[in-house]
Amino acid sequence: KVNFEMADTWAAGGLSYEVLTRSNPFYKLLDTATYQESELPALPSRVNFVARDVIFDLLKRDPNERVKPNIAANALNLSLFRMGEDVKQMMEKCGISQMTTLLAGSSKVLSQKINSRLDKVMNLITAETIMANLAPHLISRA
Repeated sequence: KVNFEMADTWAAGGLSYEVLTRSNPFYKLLDTATYQESELPALPSRVNFVARDVIFDLLKRDPNERVKPNIAANALNLSLFRMGEDVKQMMEKCGISQMTTLLAGSSKVLSQKINSRLDKVMNLITAETIMANLAPHLISRA
């Protein structure tokens, strides 16, 4: 019997990797079924060391070795919002300035739609962070 209990944590690691690097090593470089952890490309130095460790822990091949979702969320929350770089600095390093420049050259309607979506993403991140602090038992089941 296959246990898929920690599959979502692995997916979160892959998604986090893609958000921070704009590429996913599992699309072309690595096979999800056969990759070795040592084959994972290094994350850029702009990624906080705690976030880097959490992402690699989420991508462990053995589900029993993966960090639990609530622990990963707390570690990332502390590293990104309290002990590490502030969000604006991290977003700058991830290319928000380039996105803003591209927006300036695009049509007004497209710019408004993109800004609206970015606002929604930031609201979601804020809400999840607040919920993780207020009701960790709810977030850990997600």
